Amino acid sequence: MRTFFSDYQIDQLPTYRFAVFTNPNVILKLHDYTEYERILTVQEVPIILERLANKHTSKISYQQNKQIRSFLISRHQERFSVILEKHQIMWEDLKKGVPCPDCSRRSMIRERMRWQCTYCGTRSTDAHTKLLFKLALLTNNRLTKAMVQDFLQIPTADATRKLIARAGYHKAGVRKGAIYYHPGIPASGHKAQASGHKTSKSGHKKQKKWPLNHQKWP
Repeated sequence: MRTFFSDYQIDQLPTYRFAVFTNPNVILKLHDYTEYERILTVQEVPIILERLANKHTSKISYQQNKQIRSFLISRHQERFSVILEKHQIMWEDLKKGVPCPDCSRRSMIRERMRWQCTYCGTRSTDAHTKLLFKLALLTNNRLTKAMVQDFLQIPTADATRKLIARAGYHKAGVRKGAIYYHPGIPASGHKAQASGHKTSKSGHKKQKKWPLNHQKWP
């Protein structure tokens, strides 16, 4: 937060760090943790905010506060993280095949534009959507046709392409270098990858400009 304010030439405001457990039923048992006061339950947040507000005099107006809040929200970006690498999980360890939405067994069979469960007999037209979305999250929103065909165990590449398109994914690149991405998942860019399941961070350059009409905060 402090670095962000400095980058955009916003005068520093008092900042504090807390970890908040949002589950109202959580019970915290902290043993020998030196910074236990920074670990809160959600019920404690209003009390802490009131205590901090009484500790400081106002440095900005209500309108300026709203502008900063809107500016922070507009500049929000999801943190880039390659989940499999972070947790040292191999692609080969992931379960393939579409699970049945009723009995959760794998793998459903694709027949006549429907998924058929060979265990309980359930039929579904969209049983693949959740798995496809999870796969997009794991790949930093970069799916390839071969990857989807392999994980969903679809018999043909053409059927895979049609399924991805019907699911609302957008295409970037051409031929073997094409990737597909979900428009609702933030990512670090959608440049086509050459091959494999590896992802890389393309990076974003910050526009270090404070767009409001205030040359300097009081």
